[in-house]
Amino acid sequence: MFGQPRSLLLLSSTEMWERFSFYGMRAILVLYMVGKLADGGLGWSRQESLILYGNYTMSVWLAPLVGGYLADRFLGQRLAIYIGCIIISTGHFLLAFQSLGFFYSGLTCLVVGTGFFKPCVTSILGGLYSENDPKRDAGYSIFYMGINIGAFFGGIMTGWLQMRYNFHVAFAAAGFAMFIAFGLFVFTKRYLGKVGLRPVKKVENEIPKEPLTPQEKKRVGMIFILAMITVLFFVAYEQGGGMLTIFTDQFTDRHFFGWEIPTSWLAGSLNPLFIVILAPVLSALWSKLAKNKKDISVVAKMAVGFAVTGLSFFLLIAPTRIVEADPSSKVSLAWLVTFYGLYTVGELLVVPLLWSMVSRIAPQRYLSVLMGVMLASAGLGCKLAGWVGSFIDAKGPSQIFSGIMITMFAFALLCMVVNKGLMRWASLKEADLVAQPKTN
Repeated sequence: MFGQPRSLLLLSSTEMWERFSFYGMRAILVLYMVGKLADGGLGWSRQESLILYGNYTMSVWLAPLVGGYLADRFLGQRLAIYIGCIIISTGHFLLAFQSLGFFYSGLTCLVVGTGFFKPCVTSILGGLYSENDPKRDAGYSIFYMGINIGAFFGGIMTGWLQMRYNFHVAFAAAGFAMFIAFGLFVFTKRYLGKVGLRPVKKVENEIPKEPLTPQEKKRVGMIFILAMITVLFFVAYEQGGGMLTIFTDQFTDRHFFGWEIPTSWLAGSLNPLFIVILAPVLSALWSKLAKNKKDISVVAKMAVGFAVTGLSFFLLIAPTRIVEADPSSKVSLAWLVTFYGLYTVGELLVVPLLWSMVSRIAPQRYLSVLMGVMLASAGLGCKLAGWVGSFIDAKGPSQIFSGIMITMFAFALLCMVVNKGLMRWASLKEADLVAQPKTN
């Protein structure tokens, strides 16, 4: 149905278990750093924890630039995935030990391993289809669903293990998840043919690189504008794994019919759950609007995405100020769930379209380099997100929410104002910007 169905499903399952391990660990990472020593945590301040979280997430976004380069030039994508699985597993198991040295070593392994794994499994998936294969988009949609299913259950499982046992058992479980991913990929290779088997250096060297035309230069300029948008949006988006984890744990009433929901279930699993629910709805909406010739421009969709993201943070300001004035009170769980619903809509209106636009308008001979620019921008946004979140003690979460809200609303307005002029300047039409499913 989707072209190479066995390879697709096995690759999607491999990615699902890798994302299970990644997002499961991410859901409890900040909780581990701020946790009391008596409870098995590191006992760090919230500021220290969020700054390190920003450094870690930035590194995770930048590492694929190096790992992808080594895979393409020297290793081949398959070997790079094997190496990545082993290093990631090692990283999780190192985190299972109560030692600061093991902690730093474990995070380093996770960064390095992700650098090898992440770009290569996505590239192999693309290699299963010809350039104009109509089944490609459906295949990426299945792959994308696997990512978010893994993220959802990763947060659920590690959160339960952390509550039932301790942080270190939860980290070890993430390591076992990577063993499963490794085993699945070993099994997958029999269906891949020669895809990803050899480095692509020789093929690339045979393709002449011509100078950019004036139109291509404008489009490259457009991509650098999109890179700045990426930085800005990720400052808001990556609060989900950083400051909002602390907010969920310490400022939110997590009781539901007398049962206290683990923090990681809310901070780590609500977003992927809403993605699985809402992504098909938005996709159907865009298809219906396009069919009726009522679709809005891509930049306008992004503007709506920024506005919805700003609205999600706006909803938390008033209840958070009440809690700041009266520490004995807590923010209602309903506010948090509503926040994540809107936050996810904002993500789906911005992140997939950013990556899609780059893949569509970039000169193909420089596509890898320009996608690297976008990855680096996301990494910078993650770093700044950790820095912004680190002011939670000095400013309080309500002021941070207010700052993010104002920034999102301001940029939504800016996108609407410059939309048509920017498209004309870059000689772009809506046909050039058909959205692809998110695969990060």
